Amino acid sequence: MRAKHVIDRNWDLKKFVTYVRETYRISWKEIYWKVWSYLNLIRCDRCQEFYPVAEMGNCRYHPEPPRVKAGGGLGSTSGMYEFKCCGETSDIYKVLNGSKSESGCKTQLHGTSSIFAVSPNKEQRIIDRIISHQLIIMDNPGGQIIEKLEFASSGDDHQIQTAKPVIQPDAVTSSQTLPNIVRPSSLNYKISLLEAVIAFV
Repeated sequence: MRAKHVIDRNWDLKKFVTYVRETYRISWKEIYWKVWSYLNLIRCDRCQEFYPVAEMGNCRYHPEPPRVKAGGGLGSTSGMYEFKCCGETSDIYKVLNGSKSESGCKTQLHGTSSIFAVSPNKEQRIIDRIISHQLIIMDNPGGQIIEKLEFASSGDDHQIQTAKPVIQPDAVTSSQTLPNIVRPSSLNYKISLLEAVIAFV
């Protein structure tokens, strides 16, 4: 079954952007980059889902594979699987279909097999923007700063890989500089646009 998107006639983008500006006191540039990060979609080669750049750090996964959960009777099974890492249970259909995006007790950076509706010439510009504005656009960076993203070609497919080294933001002193990374100018730069939409509606 597939849901059909319907336009919300009451939605006013201008009012929403003004609300974000006045409520959270973030700069117009930061608002621009936050909106940009939700308009560019990438397909993850791990969970097979399209995600906006803002959610690049939200690839959910279980560090350990599921195991058959024992049923009530001796030697019987309930058709349920359990992830030992967190105790989450799942039925066999979800395990076989690999519904990864909805499940997982940990998060990691999404991988990518393609950037949605973008020519190869534009891919590098998008990667450069992700790197330089990551402190502003990523909702869940996972406590890491990405220094480099590379396309590793394998046939016609492309994959984004995090390259070393990865710096912990808390470990960066004022004397250190992060190359090509734009520093936020507002105190509330970490606000997620999804949170702002919920508050606005």
